[in-house]
Amino acid sequence: MKTIAHLEEQIEELPEGYVFTHNDFKEFTENENSVEHFLNTLAKRGTITKLAKDKFYKPEILAEGEQLLKPYEVVKDLLYDGEQQVGYLTGASVFANFDFDAVKATQLEVGLAEKRNPIKRGAFKICFVKQNNPIIAAHIPYLQILDVLRAVHSTNNATPEELCYHMTKRLTALSSPEHKTIAKLALNYNARTRALTGAMLQKIGYLKEEILTLLKDSIAAYSSFTFHIPSKNLPHAKAWKILCD
Repeated sequence: MKTIAHLEEQIEELPEGYVFTHNDFKEFTENENSVEHFLNTLAKRGTITKLAKDKFYKPEILAEGEQLLKPYEVVKDLLYDGEQQVGYLTGASVFANFDFDAVKATQLEVGLAEKRNPIKRGAFKICFVKQNNPIIAAHIPYLQILDVLRAVHSTNNATPEELCYHMTKRLTALSSPEHKTIAKLALNYNARTRALTGAMLQKIGYLKEEILTLLKDSIAAYSSFTFHIPSKNLPHAKAWKILCD
């Protein structure tokens, strides 16, 4: 049976940037408090770094200095309840998935079924975005697209025009059934996001009119939305009550 003396050896075998807790070392004979106390001791020595209560990692040191943790490692315990996925990364930390320049974000966003107060973990601030759709693993790439469109005027990582260009490119690479899924998921977003999503999907032209009509009819007749996007990029803007620059 392993004892606490072997714990440091096992930590040395872990990859740099991997976040772990005392639960990763259940095979040790000592109680949980002994393992956690030893991890805190190693953190005080500088052998490992403490991210938050009972969360530690081995920092990755390159020539330019210590590297930021990957966002997934910072929030991974918030994304699952046992085997069930209950949350997903979104916001600036996933922009690289959509061909934007990689962003070293210290403010992370997690989509959850319920709204929660922000929390701090080391250099990271984690904010929670309420997701009104069921969180299904297969739908997460589509929810991330819709989250980016919802934040078109609140992100500092791209101008609305750049965002529109990259997201149109991303949407064009998807199939007609995927566009249908996105349109249905968009129904649970605010009217502004529904309008922008509909205008972009109509521009690409994969969807049948009845699907677009369902999305369009969900927007109140008196609505009006201004986007700082050239009208040439949204040729159907007026049909979606959008005013372009």
